[in-house]
Amino acid sequence: AMAPPASDAAAALVAKKLCLTSAASMCAEGATFPIDVVKTRLQLQGGAGCGGRSVGFAGTLADVVRSEGARGLYAGLTPAVARHIPYTGFRLLAYEHIRGALCGAEPAKASLLEKAASG
Repeated sequence: AMAPPASDAAAALVAKKLCLTSAASMCAEGATFPIDVVKTRLQLQGGAGCGGRSVGFAGTLADVVRSEGARGLYAGLTPAVARHIPYTGFRLLAYEHIRGALCGAEPAKASLLEKAASG
């Protein structure tokens, strides 16, 4: 059997990186989403001096679970996870492309300025 052309191998590598980074970021989003929900609720309730009661992170977490159930911690998860499919994968691929253009074949040997400019 003949080896696939280099362009096919490069395309397969890009597809693999896109899939793996997207999957990893979706898992991370799913794991951290309840924290983000509570943080957003805390921001919306304002400080103690703004007429609302300040109950902190644990109190807000308990309030969400009490009023909306555990599912309330995951309200809006589907679009948040779905955005990671293109966003994170393409961001990493763009970073690698820019790093290669600015730092060359051996990024470890690039200057601090080149590394900073590539992201």
